[in-house]
Amino acid sequence: MSKYSQLHTNAGRDTVHFATDARYHVVPHDGYRERLTEMLVAAEGISAGQQPRPWVLHTLSMGGLKYATTLLHLAHERRDPRAVAWAQQLAGIVVDSAPGNLSPHSYAMAVAGHLPADTWQYHSNYWRAFAAQTAYSLYDETVNVGQPGPHTRFGLPYLWTHPVCQRLPMLFVYGKGDKVCKSSDTERAIERIRRASRIDPALIQTATFDSPHVAHFRFHPEEYTRAVNDFCALCLDRVNAKAKARVGPPE
Repeated sequence: MSKYSQLHTNAGRDTVHFATDARYHVVPHDGYRERLTEMLVAAEGISAGQQPRPWVLHTLSMGGLKYATTLLHLAHERRDPRAVAWAQQLAGIVVDSAPGNLSPHSYAMAVAGHLPADTWQYHSNYWRAFAAQTAYSLYDETVNVGQPGPHTRFGLPYLWTHPVCQRLPMLFVYGKGDKVCKSSDTERAIERIRRASRIDPALIQTATFDSPHVAHFRFHPEEYTRAVNDFCALCLDRVNAKAKARVGPPE
């Protein structure tokens, strides 16, 4: 996690990173919402006494997707004041190695896909994760079971079709060598997201590598850094352009 933070700080961007143990998204309970509130307090502290600052959300794999979804759920449905203020300043999202959907099968593959197939470890991990995600899907209204519902469209995760995100640039980083989250599923999801987007579809960008799951930065540090930095610059340019448009031309 520190390497990803360093990528941003090297480019002059402040960072707040969120990491926790697996039980906060494998076992259904509300504890992770309290942890996310702590992150929002930290983000609030960075901006204290300053003008509102734009944020770019950088997510990793299934966990990042779920936590980002919960942040927007806190803002949109629960109207948490800190989450609302953060969401209003959200300028773009980097999605690294995320699954194409949040079905129990996709989640179980994300947990067990790195293990050799047809081994007891694979089957044990797969079915435990499948059961956990099925229970989670029934328990938590921010996660879908692979079918369109109140928080999903086209079978996609809620994050990607959220009204806020439909107006935001997104960078999808994925790998042809990813055995956990299939690149073909990601590519189908990206095309659906572009069709649902309310902005120029060209702002839904991609960076494709040949590396394994969540290993693109490790195997391709220069290309990865360039893609993320260029994307963040694009997001900031859009924020500045909107600010100038609100002010209007000089008299």
